[in-house]
Amino acid sequence: MKTLGVIFLAVTNILLSQKYKSEALTAHVFIRYSDQIIKGENSSANIAIDLDKKTINAELEISEFDFQEQIKVKVFGRDVMETKKFPKALLAGTLKQQTKDNYLILGTITIRGIHYNINFPAKFKFINNQLTIDGSFLLKYVDFEIKIPQKESKKIKNEVKVSIQGKLEYFSTKN
Repeated sequence: MKTLGVIFLAVTNILLSQKYKSEALTAHVFIRYSDQIIKGENSSANIAIDLDKKTINAELEISEFDFQEQIKVKVFGRDVMETKKFPKALLAGTLKQQTKDNYLILGTITIRGIHYNINFPAKFKFINNQLTIDGSFLLKYVDFEIKIPQKESKKIKNEVKVSIQGKLEYFSTKN
């Protein structure tokens, strides 16, 4: 009987654990350049979500963004993000459930070594052992002391829309 109780507790612990991770989260940035929207994509971001602890952590290599050539050459080709010195963008935060599928992410984004508090909504969908996430937020160059070359600064809007999408797999860890 004691063995059955131990097995029951172990199975319950596994079933109640709600941890998800992915090494293939996709992040998009949308930059207004003159009268165009330039899209950049990074499909190699890492993310971990722990629904038990209500935490989210993500990181991506800034240099892995793939932009349309025009913006890359004119602006980001000059490495305004200083990717050798600051190669990663980080997100660390907590989750606040609003409705069954809607969460508010309250956290800190770190870009170029500068920490910026951010809150944004995200939609979570649970299917089998997968969690899909879809969310977006706005960032400003000035908040991260990013200096756009003067020649291009009038063409580029200070706000950048960032969206994240991905499927995360359930994983189990021993406490």
